[in-house]
Amino acid sequence: MLLQQARGSGACGSRWHAAAHPSNRPDRREARRRKWLLCLNALSSEERGARVPESVPHNPSNEEEPLFRFWHDEKRFKGDGITSLAQRTLLKLGGLRKGGNVKNDPSNGQMGWEVPSEWDVLWSPSSTAQRALSEPLQPLLPNHCVNAVLGSRALTRKKNLGSTLRLAYGSDAFSLIMPTTFEIPSQMRQWIAYLKQHKEGGSGEAPDPLACGPKTLWVLKTAENLGKGIRVVEQKYALKEFLERAQRHMEAKDKKQVRQFLAVQRYVENPLLINGCKFGLRVWVAVTSVDPLRVYLHSNGLALFSSKEYDDEVSEDQQGHLTNYAQNIDGEVWDLVMLQKHVGQEAFAKILAEIKQRVALTFAAAAGKLQAAAARHHEAYSYELFGLDFLVDDAFVPWLLEVNATPSLAVEHQNIEVERMIHQAKAEVIADLFSLVRVPGRYANNNNQEGDWLAALLAELDSRAGFEPLMHLLPCTEEAEDEGWSISLSKEDELLRSWFKQQAGAVHPQAQYLQQKQACSDTGAQTWFGPLAPSVVVVEHLPSHLHR
Repeated sequence: MLLQQARGSGACGSRWHAAAHPSNRPDRREARRRKWLLCLNALSSEERGARVPESVPHNPSNEEEPLFRFWHDEKRFKGDGITSLAQRTLLKLGGLRKGGNVKNDPSNGQMGWEVPSEWDVLWSPSSTAQRALSEPLQPLLPNHCVNAVLGSRALTRKKNLGSTLRLAYGSDAFSLIMPTTFEIPSQMRQWIAYLKQHKEGGSGEAPDPLACGPKTLWVLKTAENLGKGIRVVEQKYALKEFLERAQRHMEAKDKKQVRQFLAVQRYVENPLLINGCKFGLRVWVAVTSVDPLRVYLHSNGLALFSSKEYDDEVSEDQQGHLTNYAQNIDGEVWDLVMLQKHVGQEAFAKILAEIKQRVALTFAAAAGKLQAAAARHHEAYSYELFGLDFLVDDAFVPWLLEVNATPSLAVEHQNIEVERMIHQAKAEVIADLFSLVRVPGRYANNNNQEGDWLAALLAELDSRAGFEPLMHLLPCTEEAEDEGWSISLSKEDELLRSWFKQQAGAVHPQAQYLQQKQACSDTGAQTWFGPLAPSVVVVEHLPSHLHR
């Protein structure tokens, strides 16, 4: 269940890298970072929660034999080794930080992602991790573990997401998953036609799209991240705003200073308000394989509130419309337990069920592109963590807004209690992610099972921690044909889905699964663990082609 409590141990602070990256002149963010570290160190182990152990991990010395080597470019994450949740977790798991230069390193040399001979695990922004897979300067081996899935830009780029969903589901994409979205400029004509069709008084004889119409808002988006480059405008001004920005972009000497709008998305006009404010939901999704597609949703999530009360009138001050963490760094933030208490169990269950379904449909839409990209490149094992943003309307329907690569792991907040809650949520996600992909377990006795996806899946289900599998929610070929959808799922995807679907139910306790697995092993039978199942499925005759 999405609200299950924290399990196991997780990341904690590390001081070893502070000397290599001394702090510059203290600023507001640095002051917060220091305040957070002082407060965290003052807490007892019990107060910090089960994820923050008493001991502090260290970077193994050259004399010690590390369990694995990793490279992490903290500079690209606008931080350092002290505050990096990923680096602190990898150190605690027994890793040794190795590799080449980081971003903006004054010394000459290759970037760390360019020298895979120096590391086993790569934690880098999606852009450079993708290059490590598709443009390796040194051979990649099966033991390399890279945090990027090739082909994922079909979902993570703002201009691609709507098109990917539209190609897969047609117009159903904008009733089943996300608000109506158009890629610009390739779908400019379709957008203008839509504006004309949805004017006050009906479609008529091609009315002027710039004239006054119903009170509809549009979100105009550039390719920028962290909530930058977003404009909310009334429908009657939307096309004008787009054309003016395009003109300024053409005339600008520095094109980066005036970014073009690349996507337009219909605004959710009836948002669910809490204390008068809009909020967006950030959830985390891990993809651990693309053939077959293995998708997991983490039990944690955050509700991020706008910094000002919602007003359906649009003004230059758009803080009442924006819920992005980076744009409202000190805004109110809830965890999902708080949200459930406020909206009630029934409403929350509806929101959660819809999120799971929409996540599964979203990644199923890109399955063909993910599988094609993976087949062309690399021998390394790859996975990726995504941050998905949803907006909930007043009927408790969550609408997908974006799929983000390299989701923010920042935890800063002016309220130390809120900051601690954000830290706990994100630290758990990172700790559980490395457990899911079996770091460091895959390096014990060269225990790499990716050649046999069934064995790899069973290992994942043993160690998935807070990640819930969604494979049972992937659409089947028969359903797709009936609906007129165009999705590309393999035979293994179909088999995986059907096994999970047959055993839909409560999440099976892992300890009970291990006991039953051992019992089946003693009888010589092979097991299939349905993680949403009340019982384990015993498969007497598993098709041989599944053991690839």
